[in-house]
Amino acid sequence: MKNIYVLLLVSLIIGGCKKLEVASPLFDVQTVKLTYKINDTVRFNISGNAGNILFYSGEQGFTYANRTRLTADGTPQFSFNSTRGGGAQDNSLMVMVSTDLSVVDSSHVVHATWTDITGRSVLSTGTALGSGNIDLSDFKNNGQPVWLAFKYLGTKSATLAQRTWIIKSLLVNNILPDGTVAPIATIADASWSSINIKNPAAIWVIPNTATITQITINGGVANSDDNEDWLITRPLTLNKIAPDLSRSIQNIGSDALTNYSYVYTKPGTYHVTFVGFNNSVDDQKSIIKEFDIVVTP
Repeated sequence: MKNIYVLLLVSLIIGGCKKLEVASPLFDVQTVKLTYKINDTVRFNISGNAGNILFYSGEQGFTYANRTRLTADGTPQFSFNSTRGGGAQDNSLMVMVSTDLSVVDSSHVVHATWTDITGRSVLSTGTALGSGNIDLSDFKNNGQPVWLAFKYLGTKSATLAQRTWIIKSLLVNNILPDGTVAPIATIADASWSSINIKNPAAIWVIPNTATITQITINGGVANSDDNEDWLITRPLTLNKIAPDLSRSIQNIGSDALTNYSYVYTKPGTYHVTFVGFNNSVDDQKSIIKEFDIVVTP
């Protein structure tokens, strides 16, 4: 009897370790023609037994070849709005870049290598003002991260109050040669750190809200102590891009498609891809069907 239980246990273990494999799908897609005019309906006829079907239209952001792409060579651009408030001290705000910060704390900030790029931007002299697009191509750093920062300096003066600064509408984008704009960071998701070096009474104030729209520092009245404070982003990859997406047009819980229609609103040549696949937690088998669809004006 003991041997029977042992054999049963071994059988259960072996059965539990066996991968749940799936069958290769039968899958085909056909279209009557390959050339259309804009706003025509492109009809694809589908046959087979694939449980799931993905559609890549070939438009920007929906290309099969770029489905796993995480980086792309483009022009990294940085912009923000600034407002200079009360006070009378000039040259109190600087825009900085580092490629070797690694840890965001006061000790590492002081000892990191920083490049002053204030001269590339336009700063407010009173009212809100856009910085213009700042080209960061020389800081691509071979795909390694960089840190952007605003450095604030206030000097103790018996007569001159230190400035107030407000930063808004910050954007960092990777602009690809075809005009695609790949977001890298915004003021809301830059994961800011406020680092005090001198005078903790006046620091960059990062709102404790779900969506950050502005960040402020008020240096203080006349005779306030010398002040140095940094506002620093999370590490940013300047050649970052999100992978292209597909449209799921059929899944295992939906009715089987016999056709699919799509409308292109711009002329061009589109490399269309359908992926039909069956999958389980352990296995996936797929078949790919591709077309070059030409859309004319």
